[in-house]
Amino acid sequence: NATWPTFLVYFLMNSLGKGDSPRAEAVSAWIIAHKGRGAAYSQDLCSKDLYAAGWPWYNGTTAWIEPTGYALLALKKSGKKDTAAAQRIKKAEQFILARTCRGGGWNVGNSKLFDVHLDPYPTNTGFALLALQDHYDKSNVLESLYRFRDFLHTTKSLFLLSLGVIVMNCFDEDTTVLSEKLQRYRKESSIELSHVPTCALFLTASSVNIANNNPFLLTFDTPDKR
Repeated sequence: NATWPTFLVYFLMNSLGKGDSPRAEAVSAWIIAHKGRGAAYSQDLCSKDLYAAGWPWYNGTTAWIEPTGYALLALKKSGKKDTAAAQRIKKAEQFILARTCRGGGWNVGNSKLFDVHLDPYPTNTGFALLALQDHYDKSNVLESLYRFRDFLHTTKSLFLLSLGVIVMNCFDEDTTVLSEKLQRYRKESSIELSHVPTCALFLTASSVNIANNNPFLLTFDTPDKR
């Protein structure tokens, strides 16, 4: 069964102020207890053996960067500070940070395969940055932010441009030019908005630009960024 929708639903519950409900508490406990299945071959092929610290797309499979970003972001959005949540968050952060590609950014899983460095993908990089926005002080996070900015300079994807506005706003970056580019390409590529995830991100990015309302922006008692 797919696990990733649960992470997004829990994020939505907390965004709507429903994070203290009994149902949300049950979802939180499930996410904290859930983990990717360890891969016996991962150490030999990928030089990493921390798969169990992240989250998978589907039950009983290994962990990947993007679903781990979803779950980590949802737990941080909840504001939970109990020991179990704090330990799970720390392990997930280590999982993502250990897989930073050379030069910044993230691939779908590991940064190397058979001792070959893999290139980062923009979507995985964007969601990983959202989950690590409280670690702006870490060099590989900052390097990945620069790498993500390079992706945004060349893309015409409404999905990626929308994600870019959201991410850059979370890192306190000026999104004026990026928002203008997004609206320009929307007029040229309106058919993309029939894709539900793209439409959802586009509406959120527009809210960031118009009303300065970013549900992905996390608050912390002692933030490392800004």
